[in-house]
Amino acid sequence: MSCATDQFPAVRSRLLAALETGELRSEAGLSAVIDLIREATDCQAAAIRLTDEDGYAPYEAQCGFPKQFCARRNLLRLARDRCLCVQVLTEAIDPALPASTPSGSLIFGTAADMLAALRHLPNPPAHMSCPEVGFETVALVPIRGAGFPLGLIHCADPRPHHLSPVAVERLETVADDIGRALFFDSIWPSPWASPNLTGTPALCPMCGRRRTRGGEWLAPERLGLPPVPWSARPARRVLCPHCLSRQTPV
Repeated sequence: MSCATDQFPAVRSRLLAALETGELRSEAGLSAVIDLIREATDCQAAAIRLTDEDGYAPYEAQCGFPKQFCARRNLLRLARDRCLCVQVLTEAIDPALPASTPSGSLIFGTAADMLAALRHLPNPPAHMSCPEVGFETVALVPIRGAGFPLGLIHCADPRPHHLSPVAVERLETVADDIGRALFFDSIWPSPWASPNLTGTPALCPMCGRRRTRGGEWLAPERLGLPPVPWSARPARRVLCPHCLSRQTPV
């Protein structure tokens, strides 16, 4: 059974209204978004992962996943874990995968589809957590801000083939809305966006420069640090003065 895609326009309108409040980074704000996603997809479980400055992608909000699942799969480490969530978060999806979409999502109608996808990975994990807890339909949809990966939406349901292609496209639209809100909330308008704010270390998502506690922006190599990949950059981003001067708020 597919979800009722006619719910998406109304849900998206309510989502955009919620995003305008600027509370998306609060636990209550993200939980409200999760509720809207579950309402639109009629999926049993939905969650949002966001990457952080330490290279992890924890669940920032979730509803419907078993407790043991969340305890085991909450702190994904992008440089270590090999699951399909990490493939989406690091934009390492093989476009030849039957389950992939042009937007970089992975959509599975059955557990067998997920297991088949593992064969395309160069170093597949030993097990798949979603099928182990009874999920058949699984959607992993990237959240991007200004074209850069920030996290993903994870939907799951025990019913096979529960998401129609149209529903997937609209879910990707919702992910884009969330990504824009996350990105611009962190850089404009916000005290975090100020290139002169001192005493707060930060990292520029555009060029990788880091702000020291003294307020100076330095390239990673000047600090003796390796460049940070996009997937390991913090969810709370701060543009350096050079990159901020090239941005226009929307």
